[in-house]
Amino acid sequence: MQDLNTARARADTYRLLGRLCLAELDTHLLCALRAAPEFAPSLDEEEEPLLAAIRAEYARLVLFNLPPYESVYLDEQVMLNTDATHAVVAAYREGGYSPAGQVGAPDHVGLELAFLGHLAAAEATALERGDAVGARCERARQARFLVAHVGRWAPLWASGIARLARVPFYRALGEIVAELVLQGLEQAAAQGGPRAPRGSDR
Repeated sequence: MQDLNTARARADTYRLLGRLCLAELDTHLLCALRAAPEFAPSLDEEEEPLLAAIRAEYARLVLFNLPPYESVYLDEQVMLNTDATHAVVAAYREGGYSPAGQVGAPDHVGLELAFLGHLAAAEATALERGDAVGARCERARQARFLVAHVGRWAPLWASGIARLARVPFYRALGEIVAELVLQGLEQAAAQGGPRAPRGSDR
């Protein structure tokens, strides 16, 4: 039961963080996050001006200063939709994940985090069925994707968000994303998962 609850919590966390990286907050999500201890202190202002500030900050950080795409960080061409992007799409296909909507390119950090949430949810489903082999397979997919993709660049991107943020919410989001991904890498290594490829620290 503990493994099941852990997988469910991991799925919910990755999906939430993915959503927060993909677009600005809306009223419904703002209300929900005000009940979350990780975000509540950064959202203690009146709703209308707070949402306006958050929307402007999202545009400044994500749209204009720190592109949230793996290929920009890892591919030598520093462009969208390169070989790095194609590798991410292949991982999505293998994991049975079809991103909804258009956000520039499939290797957006929000989609990559959502994919980890998708895999964690699949792990939870396997555990519910009593399929230990299937659960291990989904857990291994998460470890591989963390090491080969998200872990190689998302902590750097998220740390940049936290450092440049003028609005406390995005400072908190950047710190949380960086910490979660780094923890995932540590857990993958502790469980004998794949190691990061050479050159992943550039």
